[in-house]
Amino acid sequence: TVRPFELIGHPQLDPYRFVELCHSSMEKAGLRGCRLRPATFVPTFDKYEEQACNGFQVHITDRKTFRPWLTGQLLLRELYRELGRHFTWREPPFEYVYDLLPIDLLNGSEQPRLWVEGQGGMEELLGLEAKGREAFLEKRKEVLLYREVARKK
Repeated sequence: TVRPFELIGHPQLDPYRFVELCHSSMEKAGLRGCRLRPATFVPTFDKYEEQACNGFQVHITDRKTFRPWLTGQLLLRELYRELGRHFTWREPPFEYVYDLLPIDLLNGSEQPRLWVEGQGGMEELLGLEAKGREAFLEKRKEVLLYREVARKK
């Protein structure tokens, strides 16, 4: 869609039931800061071009508490579980990379995808986040336009 990571769906999904399931999973995981709104849309390109997709739109309600990467991985896990054999990862190429699954490229490794496929728990996901976050913060220093300012908590 033209709203990647914001509008998510699949032709086989029951959006109302799935949103309730996701809200419950997010609550159990302690993930806050967003609500999901059931939605139906018709993509004009990519995987489900011209097919009605049922799903949800992500609405950020508190950007200070919202943890987008963790929430996204949890939602992927729930989609993987819910859709079963109907779930497929997008195949390469993606952004001129021909030898990696796009989800692995977006996440920086295969570990989050393997967590989704293995139906991993939150402790394991938090470990993946900590490991990836440290590497990301170090790498991004070279491209920051403004230096970081210490924030009051």
